[in-house]
This record gives sequence, C-alpha cells and structure tokens, in this order.
Amino acid sequence: MIFSCDFGMLKPNNSIFKEVENSTKAKPNEILMVGDSYTSDIKGAENMGWNYLRINRKKKNSRVYDIQDLREIKKKFL
Repeated sequence: MIFSCDFGMLKPNNSIFKEVENSTKAKPNEILMVGDSYTSDIKGAENMGWNYLRINRKKKNSRVYDIQDLREIKKKFL
C-alpha cells in the first residue's frame, strides 16, 4: 500500500500514481485502486489505465465499480 500523504502529494496528481507504478514495477492493467473518493481515487486511477473499485457504503452498487465491503473484491475479479 502506498499513501499519497507519505509522498507529499494529493490525488489525483499523476505523480503519486506514477510512484506506485515505479515502486511496484507493475503494468497499469495489473494495478487495482480501491478508494472511497470518485474524484481522487477513481478518476485518478482511470486516467492511468488502472483497475479501480470505489467503496460506497451509502448506496448499494450504484455504479458498476462500486463495492460496499472489501470482501466484494473477490466477486468483481474472480
């Protein structure tokens, strides 16, 4: 896990997303961003070509990329 605050950057600044790619040596399609902010997490990941899921505990699956619980990750990718 990489936290943008540890690098002095705010999402959706591409620099923090590039830091993830550089430190993991992963290709964009191999990375999964899980976050709760559409603007910071989802749009940032989408701009980088990453996989993404948004934790949305308020509305049940309002978008195809929404999950209510981290246990739902398996349902989306397995």
